[in-house]
Amino acid sequence: MLLSALATAVVVALSPAAVTAPAQAASVLTYRLEVEWDAPGGDGLAVDRRNGEVYVADYADDTVRRYSRAGALIGSWPAEAPRGLAVDAAGRVLVLEHVGSLDTRVRVRSATGGLLDEYGAGHLSFGADIAVAPSGDVYVADGMYDRVVRYSSSGAKLGQWGGEGTGPGQFDYAAAIAVGPQGVVYVAERSNHRVQRFAADGTYLGAWGQVGSAPGQLRSPSGLATDAAGQVYVADPGEFGHGVNRRVQIFTATGGYVTAVGSPSTEQFSGNGPKSIDLDASGRLYAVDYRGTSRTVKVFGPAAAKVAKVASKRITLRGRVTTIEIKCPKKPAGACSGTAVLTHKGTTLATKKYTVKAGKRKAVKVKLTKKGAKILKRAKPRKITVVLDPGKGPKKVKIRR
Repeated sequence: MLLSALATAVVVALSPAAVTAPAQAASVLTYRLEVEWDAPGGDGLAVDRRNGEVYVADYADDTVRRYSRAGALIGSWPAEAPRGLAVDAAGRVLVLEHVGSLDTRVRVRSATGGLLDEYGAGHLSFGADIAVAPSGDVYVADGMYDRVVRYSSSGAKLGQWGGEGTGPGQFDYAAAIAVGPQGVVYVAERSNHRVQRFAADGTYLGAWGQVGSAPGQLRSPSGLATDAAGQVYVADPGEFGHGVNRRVQIFTATGGYVTAVGSPSTEQFSGNGPKSIDLDASGRLYAVDYRGTSRTVKVFGPAAAKVAKVASKRITLRGRVTTIEIKCPKKPAGACSGTAVLTHKGTTLATKKYTVKAGKRKAVKVKLTKKGAKILKRAKPRKITVVLDPGKGPKKVKIRR
């Protein structure tokens, strides 16, 4: 087990086309790595929010392992090629077990692995992920058949929706599923690079995401979780030839970008990035990090962030350099530190780290990337978007040339 107090570095930009609601959450959190431990398999992760115990599926070894919140191995039990995991309000562990070719079952087990119930025969081909709603209903993302199947808490099939495609309510490899506190169902698609949201009965409510590495954009999302406030956490590793994002992005319930844990340019996660994720009752984020054949569970704790704001209404561009004025509030005590990002239509033009003393303003020089300079020269926009992370949301500023 490795203890660490590494702070997460967060890179922020917002693509207006990528989200359905651009407003950020009222408060912004930063995340620090608190603890990590080796966990073979890592093919599914779930946290019992009653006691903080963590379950990790090992598909190749036909095993589910049970850990304490600090990473101590409590025990393990056999399961047939387990992949997706969920824990219900009573502490029962729901496991997607692949019992044969294109044959997945939902097996309900005790904390020690005792079989309590089984259902799903004939309904599921290759279950990728499973989630339990506040009502007790169970939802399974079937990656092979590109659909979601809904069950009652007792295992009765209540319905299904989906089908292969790119339209609303269609899926191209439904890789992850989660249910918010209001019963909204979220489905992440690995090949469509988006998250769709639905009512409990499958009625389409909206979607966000497009392929890319700017915040709000996604590359092969592979894990989902929701917190008590309704925020949605998306594991965004980046893979299958689409680059590396190595982060967990956090959104409002309707897809507004909030912040991220990790980034393409930092090493909070390894080259293969986070996959399965979940939260405990305190808001800690648990993520399986893939590095080659090794698997590590990393636990990030939230902390309130002191946020700055963009004071500039307009900026002057001289060659590839411009200056942004950033203001840090006097209270609470302490300086404001973060990253300023300039974007245009979802494309990052420049990034710059900053630190501003409490109660002060600071002019921060930012140099555009060569690509960013070419984009501005070609598009000649009247305004660009400036985002601070942590911050209170994107701001449009006018450009003087």
